Amino acid sequence: MIKFFSFLGTNRYIPCNYYLGDARAENDSYVQLALLKVLHIKGVVPSKVIVFTTKKAVEQNWVQNAYDKTLPGLYEALCNLDFIPGTVNNLVIPEGNNEKELWALFDIIMGEIDEGDEIIFDITHSFRFLPMLAFIVLNYGRVVKKAQIKAVYYGAFETLGSTRDVEMMPIEKRNAPIFDLTPFIDVFDWTLGVDRYLNTGDVSIIHNLTQAGVKGINSEISAMDVKDKKVMFRNVSQLKILAENMKKFSDVVFTCRGKELDKTALELKKTIDTVLESAVYTYLKPLSPVLNMLNSKFGKFGENNYANLLNICEWCLDNRMYQQGLTLLEEGIVSYLCNKNELNQNEQSHRDIISACSAVLHGKKLKQEYEKDRHIIDSIIQNSKNHALLKLLYSIASVRNDINHAGWRNNPGSPSIFEKQLRDFIDKARSIQHDNSESVCVKPRRMLLIISHSITPEQEKEARTQLGIDEFVMLEPNLLERWSNIPPDVHLLYDHLEGLFKWIDKNACDGDYVLVQGDYGATFMVVDYCMARGIKPVYATTQRKVKEEISGDSIIATREFRHVMFREYRRHGQLI
Repeated sequence: MIKFFSFLGTNRYIPCNYYLGDARAENDSYVQLALLKVLHIKGVVPSKVIVFTTKKAVEQNWVQNAYDKTLPGLYEALCNLDFIPGTVNNLVIPEGNNEKELWALFDIIMGEIDEGDEIIFDITHSFRFLPMLAFIVLNYGRVVKKAQIKAVYYGAFETLGSTRDVEMMPIEKRNAPIFDLTPFIDVFDWTLGVDRYLNTGDVSIIHNLTQAGVKGINSEISAMDVKDKKVMFRNVSQLKILAENMKKFSDVVFTCRGKELDKTALELKKTIDTVLESAVYTYLKPLSPVLNMLNSKFGKFGENNYANLLNICEWCLDNRMYQQGLTLLEEGIVSYLCNKNELNQNEQSHRDIISACSAVLHGKKLKQEYEKDRHIIDSIIQNSKNHALLKLLYSIASVRNDINHAGWRNNPGSPSIFEKQLRDFIDKARSIQHDNSESVCVKPRRMLLIISHSITPEQEKEARTQLGIDEFVMLEPNLLERWSNIPPDVHLLYDHLEGLFKWIDKNACDGDYVLVQGDYGATFMVVDYCMARGIKPVYATTQRKVKEEISGDSIIATREFRHVMFREYRRHGQLI
């Protein structure tokens, strides 16, 4: 239900003309009356009108007109509006001279808000503290009763001058604007959103506000008479992408999606850089401090997976996400040690081997189930460069088990201890990085070759210099045979490609590349599979040069195909 809330004072209200945009109300003493007429012109009709009045205001302006006794009071004037379908009421409120009266006023206003109401709020004649108090009440109603502040208006009579000046004016000159203060509600929402994001990492409010802001900006651009609308729309779309990537990163951290951490963090970093370069963030002023904070946080992210992991865990620490931080730190170190020791980070049995190494190094007896892997475990433990991280891993595991099992164990930690423990673990992990940089160096970047031929020298040079590829991984002979002979008479190719997908999981990690070219349908499936796992699929572009030579009466044409570049497969609308 749409409800109209207003306050009525005791002053002598002089007739004037109020306007909001191109809608006008002529010769009205009361702004409430004029505003309802203007809203009616704009197609907005409240179902209920509620005017809050003190006892003195009832006597002065509700039942009669303090300025001119021959004119109706506000109640009669409102009742004469034939387009108001519901009731017109006044509620007597206290003066607000003490705290008890303030709370009584709070209860009176709150009592008029029902579940899901849409409130139009006129603050023109609110006395002293009333606008602030009413605004607080309405925002409280938004939370506990899911009400909505549809609009806030202020009739700016004082722009005409003093009361004496206005009385001297002819009525046609008494034109006072009605200010729409609704956009400032967004400032309040932005305040809540920024506070929540900076303190908890929850981006939901900022995401929704940015999306709504982009929609409003695009509407304004559409109404403009300018030639470069496409550029403006494109720039504004970066704000939408920023909001989506902020939400994506937040969701990944909240849900501890380890495989997607690096990818989403780097995507967000690129979007931040793009928005800063275009200065499009100035379109949404409240976003500026958030963007500066993001830039300081994500400017640290790069190609070092281990360093990125610690930055993300620090993000969790700053935002009080201790459970997520402990989980990501433990699992991230396990992944790093898997890659460093030529194990598959996506294979649970391989991850269990790292955990077993950590326990054995801590003095625990190797469990019978790991005897089959003893040679691998011995090899990892014998490498002293693994020791610092394996010892740290054991310490983290104990604390993580405590928090993940809700403290149902002997000697559980107190809630206050997890912040300090996570901070200590991150500091220790950074010191290991600093003291033994070789042990935490960036893993070699691989390019998997899912093609039916060998890579050319030009392509290898391009991959090494432009993509930073360190190693090339050829298909195993049986998989190369299957890739080169995709059956033309089979509708579903999953069974044919199942071995290839397992080979990808075994050989590629987040951030690696895969060169995919072949049968259209099979290529699509492989590209989609890699994208979902943070592996970058690319294809080679070529340039065709035709040379023609005349030989007698014949023209001999030769065609030369030269490698140009590797182009990454992208989904529609994927700008990053």
